[in-house]
Formats: sequence, C-alpha cells, structure tokens
Amino acid sequence: MKQYEYVFQNGKKLYARVFDSETRKSELLSYTVDDYLPDVFIPSSTNTEYVSHANNKQFLKKIEFQDSAQANQYIKDYSKTYNLHGNKNAVMKYTRTEFPDTLSCNHEFRTHFLDIETRSVHGFPDVNNPIEEVSLIQIYDNFEQKYFIFGTQEYYNKKTYLYGGVKYIKCKDEKDLLNKYILLTQKLDPAILIGFNTFLFDFPYLINRIEKLNLGAERLSPVGIIKSKPDSSTKDGIAYTHYDIVGRILMDYRELYLKYTFAKLPKHNLETIATYELGEGKVEHSEH
Repeated sequence: MKQYEYVFQNGKKLYARVFDSETRKSELLSYTVDDYLPDVFIPSSTNTEYVSHANNKQFLKKIEFQDSAQANQYIKDYSKTYNLHGNKNAVMKYTRTEFPDTLSCNHEFRTHFLDIETRSVHGFPDVNNPIEEVSLIQIYDNFEQKYFIFGTQEYYNKKTYLYGGVKYIKCKDEKDLLNKYILLTQKLDPAILIGFNTFLFDFPYLINRIEKLNLGAERLSPVGIIKSKPDSSTKDGIAYTHYDIVGRILMDYRELYLKYTFAKLPKHNLETIATYELGEGKVEHSEH
C-alpha cells in the first residue's frame, strides 16, 4: 500500500515522498506543476453543478487551464475582481487527488533523532562562523531501533539500551565523520530529522560546517537542495536563519514544546524543561 508522507514544490517541479507499507521504504516521485493544475472557480450567474461551501446559494463556474503559466496569470489578474474558490496550487491539488483518504498518511515515519557535539577551542561554537570541529554525531533510527554514533576515538561500551543497540562508526578525522554521516543519511533516507534546539544549533552548524569543508551539504537532501531563510524567529522571539533540507521534514523539540505547552518557564533549555516535565535534568558528565 502506498501512503502519503510529504509533497513539495521547487520551481516547476513537484516532488512527493510516498511510503510503501510492505517494504517500509520511501520513494521520491517527480512531476511537473502542469500535471496538477489548480481547480479554480468563480461565481456564476447561471445554475451549475458546483456550489460554494461558504454560501450554498452561490453557484460556481470552473475555469479550465492549459498549463500552470496560464493558471498563475489568471489567478493574479482576477483575484481582485472575483472571489476565487478552490485549490490554487499544485501541492494542494496533488494531495487531494492522490490521497483523498485522511488515513493514507497514518503510519510511522522513518525518523532520525539527531544530536551533534563540537569542540570549543575558540569559545562557544558559532553557527554563522563554524570554525570548531564537529567531534561527534549521534542519531537514533526508529526503523532500525538502533543508535548510530560517529566519532574519531575508540569506543568500548557495547551496551543495548532501552530503545535499541548501538553501532559505533569510528572515523579517521572530522571530514571522514561528516562524509560517513551523509552517506548513512542517503542510505537510510529518513523522512524526518529532529532533535532539541536543532533549529538554533544542530542543523545550521552541521550544514555550514559541511559547506566550510567543501563536502557538499546539498547531499543531505534527496533532491540536492538546501534553502535558508535569514529573517526567521523562534516562538519565544529568538532571531535565527532557518535552514531547510529540501525533501526532509526538519523539526525541533524546543520549538514544538513552545508551541504546544502552557507552562511558563524561566528558560527553555533542555535542563529546565526536563527538570520541569520529568523531575530530573540532563545526565551529568562532570566526572569526565
């Protein structure tokens, strides 16, 4: 069974991630926006088969288009004259056409829970000037039920933890570490990348550090595109540059907590939130 994951538009291209429930793998399908022209309706003075949901007495006339250029021009020219109805973009048209059943996306998405560590030789690492070396990358893959840890030192603790085992990948140096992480991301192809404070630190630092070392951050994207939006801000008003690895859904537990909780906390770092919600803070590493 094919199930919906994610659809996005880039220029005149339309891409859809579709999950196969039997193989438990995703595939990326490619279309043009002309394949899913918008359904646009305008008020009609005569009876038609279409009626406005907002006003049951208002009949509507469907406008037919030959291509997306004509559709976009029509919407631009007549949106101020007519009260236009319907789906006006290809993404909405694709979703409605191919996955009309709301349960078609009700499945577990392959997710990588991400955390990175860096050196701090020159002070706290700056996401806009990533001169500090990435020393460790840890992900948890919910399909493999396994932690993947990339490092450059020896690792002897081969325990199995509550959520699965650990596979440690020893790397020659930082470039090897980052390259192996990219290759694993390409191989496992997660739909979602998530962590705590990832919008403010992990995602931008990782992308900018990979770029600084000329390793090609666009390789993290299944369509080879990284986008950035400089004038972004968190729910609590922190300004930052938002990065988008096109083709993957990027999420941040900190931002989700701010959006969905009613708690009034003095800070929104992991220590404060964990202590408030769980009664215990982060694991102490002072002995090391």
